[in-house]
Amino acid sequence: MENLPHPKDLDFNQENLAAAWKKWKKEFNLFLIATESDMKPDKVKTSMFLTCIGSKGRDIHSTLDFDSPDEEMNLQTVIEKFDAYCEPRKNITFLRHKFFTCGQAEHQKFDEYVVELRQKAQQCEFGNLTDSLTKDILICGIRDMRLRERLLREPNLDLQKNNSCRSECRANTTPIKDAKCHIRNKR
Repeated sequence: MENLPHPKDLDFNQENLAAAWKKWKKEFNLFLIATESDMKPDKVKTSMFLTCIGSKGRDIHSTLDFDSPDEEMNLQTVIEKFDAYCEPRKNITFLRHKFFTCGQAEHQKFDEYVVELRQKAQQCEFGNLTDSLTKDILICGIRDMRLRERLLREPNLDLQKNNSCRSECRANTTPIKDAKCHIRNKR
């Protein structure tokens, strides 16, 4: 397993550095285990960490405050310092804006759109509203009007049901009225 490729350099310029860091950290931990390096001395693991994280990460590491040279090469301490560096760099308002304005791209498959929305929603800290808001934005953003209408007819729509709804909608060839709001003129 020593020939296993290490995680790619962490891109510190991402819109959501906190999420990118969390993902990279998980990949690095898996890499340590897969290469059987998780039991090696801290100095070795920290050196592996600094090699894998890339030159920008090493530059950041050199600016972090450590109480001692030993602490500087303690993997747990280094990870905690990077946690503190990466976590506050999360603009929830911007991430939510991206989520709420996310529409299905012209050639994007339905399933790909669902995955994209779920990924965006996870970054937004919606808590127990995540599934409900994802469902709402999904319905607003899908390009297929018939599928939208089919989903709007479901009284207790669940994201897990969307695949079956999509199949039913494609099979149904009868035209359906547009799901538009009509205002009646009072006389």
